[in-house]
Amino acid sequence: MSQDKKTGQQAPGKQPRGANEQTAQQTSEADVLAMIERIRKRSGEDIAADSERLAAEATRFYEEQMRIRSQKQREQMIYAAKLALPIAFIVGACHWLCIMSARNSAAQGAQAQQPAGAKITPKVLLIAMFYEESRNWLSSDSGLQFSRKVRVPGLARGYEDIHVTENGEVALLVVGTALINASLSISALLTSPLFDLTKSYFVLTGIAGVNPKRATIGSVAFAKFAIQVDTQLEFDAREVPQEWGSGYVPMGADRPDQFPGIVHGSEVFELNADLRDYALSVAKTVELTDSPKAAEHRALWKNSPGGVFDPAAQDPTVLEGDVLSSNTFWHGHRISEAMEKVARVYTSGQGEYTMTAQEDNALLAGLLNAALQGKVDFSRILLIRSASNFDRGHEDKPHQLPFVMDKGGLGPSTRNLYLTALKVIQGILEEWPTRFEAGIPAQNYIGDIFGSLGGTPGFGDKQNVEQIRSH
Repeated sequence: MSQDKKTGQQAPGKQPRGANEQTAQQTSEADVLAMIERIRKRSGEDIAADSERLAAEATRFYEEQMRIRSQKQREQMIYAAKLALPIAFIVGACHWLCIMSARNSAAQGAQAQQPAGAKITPKVLLIAMFYEESRNWLSSDSGLQFSRKVRVPGLARGYEDIHVTENGEVALLVVGTALINASLSISALLTSPLFDLTKSYFVLTGIAGVNPKRATIGSVAFAKFAIQVDTQLEFDAREVPQEWGSGYVPMGADRPDQFPGIVHGSEVFELNADLRDYALSVAKTVELTDSPKAAEHRALWKNSPGGVFDPAAQDPTVLEGDVLSSNTFWHGHRISEAMEKVARVYTSGQGEYTMTAQEDNALLAGLLNAALQGKVDFSRILLIRSASNFDRGHEDKPHQLPFVMDKGGLGPSTRNLYLTALKVIQGILEEWPTRFEAGIPAQNYIGDIFGSLGGTPGFGDKQNVEQIRSH
């Protein structure tokens, strides 16, 4: 209770709190009783009518709110569209300009120094597999300066341009490593409308593993045969009879030393031996390079049992030697011996396993298909491989990881590959009118195991091949 502090009397205008609460309680009870009386006196029809009116009003209110909301959404969409249309137009225009610019750039690159509508007709189409093999060719001190680039759709990623000399006489294609990249790249080039390759010489170049029975690191081999050895059955070598020698067996064969009973057509390609012999005679005049590290590693092969590996201990040389093509990078004495046997079986004893490779048979398969269409001359193909490493260790013992492939041979192999191929290309260009424009006819069979280009191959199971062709 509030009181005057001086007099102790109740403050004016104030009522005791208990009296106020009592009055409010009496009023509330009266209101409730009155409400109950009103509800009691109303009929059921009145209550139902009120409910219907309330429901109708609620429905009308909801519909109005939805109409207002829909109207706002339409206004927002129209506003957004007004903003988006100019932006979309600008983006679309930029996209179109970029496409046209890229097409124009490609066309300009293809037509640079080239008469309008004319195709590029190189006398030599040089092929490398990856950057390290192309680096010498594209350097500023190269004997051939590739001043032009031609963009060809479908080439391997990272190697989208074909490099062309100013006069268009030599072109360089880098296909990308492994069989699939090589196949796609050569197919893209051969189907390009920018080039006419009907008279071009194809010089396939790449580094390789070398058979130490045949040569050493830094050496350069010119091949007559390219043999694909990874289309075989492979068994766990620990689970095969000892007389097999390895876990590899030709597809469909009854024994490891039998020609495949199931062939794909890319097992063997034979190239023009006369052209190969010319290239060899020119390349042998080149002074090959070496490195101290390569020489040190080479010396480990001295005094091999029976002198079987004496070639590995000699200086780098230029020689005849065939190539085995496989996606699998193998290493070791037993598996290399097995692959050597496969090379002899597939070529009926003619092939001399010298270098390993990946891409060659894919490239040759593409070129053979193009030859069947009259787009290239299969007799104008050279296959050159240089040794960057050995296909096995100098000791026959278990290997350790990480595997170190380069023992000083990478630098000399890429340089010697460049030097010998350059000498051959220069010879072709110098003698073009008198010797090479007309071509060097092959005196030996050239082509695949099917005889697709005519003639009869001196290798393969003739009955088996004819049976497969009949299907």
